[in-house]
Amino acid sequence: MADYISTPSPRNPLLSSGILSSSSPSSSSVLELGCGISPLLGICLSPHVGHYILSDQSYVHRLITQNLEANTATSNTADKSSKSSRSRRAVPAASAVGGGGGSTSRNISFQPLDWETDAVSSALSPTGDFDLVIACDCVFNYALVKPFIGACVDACRLRGEQKTPTVCLVAQQLRSDDVFQVWMAEFHRHFRVWRFPSDILPEELRPENGFVIHAGVLRE
Repeated sequence: MADYISTPSPRNPLLSSGILSSSSPSSSSVLELGCGISPLLGICLSPHVGHYILSDQSYVHRLITQNLEANTATSNTADKSSKSSRSRRAVPAASAVGGGGGSTSRNISFQPLDWETDAVSSALSPTGDFDLVIACDCVFNYALVKPFIGACVDACRLRGEQKTPTVCLVAQQLRSDDVFQVWMAEFHRHFRVWRFPSDILPEELRPENGFVIHAGVLRE
């Protein structure tokens, strides 16, 4: 998933359709809901955005910060090594994880956010709103459906009417048909919804392999 959404390609609508602006990435802001202890999506997307906000319950803060710092250190070491290699041999080297070019944590931050108790406010974003709200495999039981979708709605409503609507991207592993149907009905009630067709997805993320990706824009 991280590789797919961060790689420029005609099959990647985030970057090919202007959801994240390639002309002015510094002005874009992304909120990830339910990031867990992995900052991988943020590291991979950070070269394409101005601000990437990881969010989850407060107990993950310490571990995700450690993982982010560890990956940043690895990225910087690999970047320096590749630059040294180029200067000696003048042979192009592979980019470091996260796109290379400096600290990947400079535009990545973590904010505690509990869907059931916390409000999604403009204070979460340096720009006051979000171009993209993203979540991966966050809904796996009935109790999570309404709080999760409530957080999605609140985050997308921060965007003013004069701006392009915020896109909400939800990637899921299909575990329970019943839970998925409840989620879909509730999500569709608040959002206009599109499913990513199989022909633009890598094989590993296709429905026949148990995964689906949907994009939504708030209904007016």
